[in-house]
Amino acid sequence: MTLDMWALVSTLFKFGSYVGVSVALGTLLFVFLYRPALKRQIKFISVMSLVGAVSTVGYFLLQVGAFSQSGLLGMFDVDILKLLYATGNGDLLIFRAFGLVYFAAVWSVLNKILLRSHWSVTTSLLMPAIMSVLWSFSTVGHISDLAWYWQGTLILHIFVALAWIGSLQPLYKLVEGVDTKQVNYTLHQYSKIGTGIVILLLAAGLSLTYKLIILDNNQDSIEYLIALLSKVTLVVIMFGLAAYHKFNLAEKLKKGEVDKNKVALSIKRENIIGYSVLLITAILTTVVGINH
Repeated sequence: MTLDMWALVSTLFKFGSYVGVSVALGTLLFVFLYRPALKRQIKFISVMSLVGAVSTVGYFLLQVGAFSQSGLLGMFDVDILKLLYATGNGDLLIFRAFGLVYFAAVWSVLNKILLRSHWSVTTSLLMPAIMSVLWSFSTVGHISDLAWYWQGTLILHIFVALAWIGSLQPLYKLVEGVDTKQVNYTLHQYSKIGTGIVILLLAAGLSLTYKLIILDNNQDSIEYLIALLSKVTLVVIMFGLAAYHKFNLAEKLKKGEVDKNKVALSIKRENIIGYSVLLITAILTTVVGINH
């Protein structure tokens, strides 16, 4: 496998890992928003959580292979496996893979209980998985060497960003599948949560950008800056679509001036852009990121 192909496969595995986490966090958001919508997503949530876990393991093995410099067979080099497992890469593997497998298992077996119980019960059952996957983001890379408050800022940024992206699929499925009155109510509640998400995302994102680019003097990392600009552009488009949904389509839907399928289609587009943000993030942290 060539270096370019190795980088491509690594990026795809990292992307799969991010998607799995976003589905788990988006599911938790819908626990508070409108749990009946998750009945349509039971199999999807379980499968994507497992895809995230498998992708996390695959990415770790590719790191082992790259470190051993002996191709595909090098991914199973016992000595290199032990060496990387003892580092932050091993911590990321354990925390994220465990969290996603736990989430998939609990969701698959107990989904009826999770959907019917009080939100506090559901949250308590899912929280070990949520805390585990979030903590995994602070174990490796440039951020692992920073002070606890920067690590906390990163975890907050990841939580709100991935929960937002992961909530878009159940949201547009809900808009497609329930009556207009319920859609109006859910969109109103979602817009309230969305306002908080946007504020937290901007605050955490700008703080981390200032830290990594300005304070750490990484202005000369051109590839990283270009990729970061692409990501920021897509996030701005998502902000614009979210505002369009809140102030235009949602209001027209209340007045009966627009069909709810048009609203669903627009949210679906936002969902696609959200996954594009995750893909660029995978590229940033795998191929061109600061300290990769």
